Amino acid sequence: MSTAVAAAVEVAMALHEDSERPESAGRGFLQHPGSWRDAVRRDWRELRVAPLAVRSDKEAVLGAVHQDERAFAAASDRLKGDKDFVMQVVAVRGEALRHAAPELRDDTQVVLQAVGQDRCALRHASEALRADITVAAEAMRRRPVDPHLFCATEELQIPADTAREATHTLDASIWRRKVARDWRRLEEAPANVKADREQVSDAIDDSWGEALRHTSVELQGDKALVLKAVRIRGRCLQYASEELRNDVEVVHAAVNQEWESIVFAGEAPRSDLGVMEEAVKQSADALEYASEVVRGNRDFMLRCVGADGLALRFAAEELRNDPDIALAAFKKNNLALRWIGDSAREFVWASTRELEYGYRRTATRWIDVEQPAAIADTPAVGVAISEVG
Repeated sequence: MSTAVAAAVEVAMALHEDSERPESAGRGFLQHPGSWRDAVRRDWRELRVAPLAVRSDKEAVLGAVHQDERAFAAASDRLKGDKDFVMQVVAVRGEALRHAAPELRDDTQVVLQAVGQDRCALRHASEALRADITVAAEAMRRRPVDPHLFCATEELQIPADTAREATHTLDASIWRRKVARDWRRLEEAPANVKADREQVSDAIDDSWGEALRHTSVELQGDKALVLKAVRIRGRCLQYASEELRNDVEVVHAAVNQEWESIVFAGEAPRSDLGVMEEAVKQSADALEYASEVVRGNRDFMLRCVGADGLALRFAAEELRNDPDIALAAFKKNNLALRWIGDSAREFVWASTRELEYGYRRTATRWIDVEQPAAIADTPAVGVAISEVG
């Protein structure tokens, strides 16, 4: 049987029992010339002895709660577990939270609604929410005189550590002093401190850029601040907004400081020849993160293999078969032969006959034993293959 059907049956049975109750029945029930709802409207205490149908009536219960929060204790369990209705109740009487279902006393939205009406309602929240700094700070903020006093610990029945941190949250100057002493406290700082541009700028200086990780989303999208951070430590690019990680100027500054920061760049910088050239100057491994457009650019890749022959492994397939690029890569580093396409190998070997035997012999470890006749007939290669094989 569903919950809704069970509740309906329960109400119907209560109405039946109430209709059969003799007028002379004792048990403390009062008799009224009008309806039970009229009685409750006149005195909320009548709700305590009202039948279940009345205690399940939202209008009747809410009217009683307007008189006194204790009236909610007499409401049916169904109403005490109805979040939407409980939100209405605590908006009228925050202290009524203590009579709500346990799961709703552990609901942040419900508790904040209650605290908004009466800060002392926090005493009836779950243990977890009473230890929540944000919720505690909201309750302490509503104290009419000196919201920073630690008497809130007893008044709101919250842990002393929570009261202390909530106090700091309410007074940004305390947090500013904390962050000034140790930039890592920015991680725990309240939102208004994380959004303080001057404070964050100083923290970036103190942390070699790492403080950018703990700033507000707005400041992670501040181009000037992000540029400052990545110029100190390139990998801080990972904490920038998506928009700035796709900004060519920002990424260029980051890879200029540390080529590995290209890992966090967006598609636009990875397709920019200026950015990729800056990264490749430090390590050809940066080409792994270049776009297909860059790796397929003949002039660019020719310059890359001229600086590091092993950069050939990142070139587009057609460029690995380009005779000029293949030859330039091989001359720079004979181990590049491993990535030279089959159609370009014969040209490379024919063009490097004048190189010393040992240089070519080392490279043959990347050539399969079964080679085209033109390569196998080359004296140096033939000997090398037999020795390797």
